Amino acid sequence: MYAKACSNKNLSAKLAAEKSQQIHRENVEKIEKQALSQANDKQKKEAQRKKTAVDLRECGFWLTVEEMDQALLNIPRTTAIKNVKSNIRFRKAVWTPKFEPKNLLQFTYQKHTYTYEELVCNLKAVIVADYSRPESDTDIAPDSEED
Repeated sequence: MYAKACSNKNLSAKLAAEKSQQIHRENVEKIEKQALSQANDKQKKEAQRKKTAVDLRECGFWLTVEEMDQALLNIPRTTAIKNVKSNIRFRKAVWTPKFEPKNLLQFTYQKHTYTYEELVCNLKAVIVADYSRPESDTDIAPDSEED
């Protein structure tokens, strides 16, 4: 009976060690998958930023409504839509990422796809809001004159 108890003790210790190793392997695999997923997400975001930067170089970044109106004046509608979307993407990703209401920085809202005119109005509202925010006045430091 004593020999059987010792045998069960050894078997239990062996099973516990195997289970511990299995849990460790599963945890390591889970951590590796998470790291890979985060790296892929980071690469996708970086690729999107680069694409937005390239698109923005083509059309320019509009700081004022007048600049936007002038840039959209004599270009084809498809190009105009692309340029407006590029400016919205840039503002969403870089310029004002915490802008509210967020639907002004989207191309669809509640299953409604914005038209060209709606996109232009949304971008105008964002541009106007950028320069009417109180913190936008403090972001720019005045030039100092040195004697």
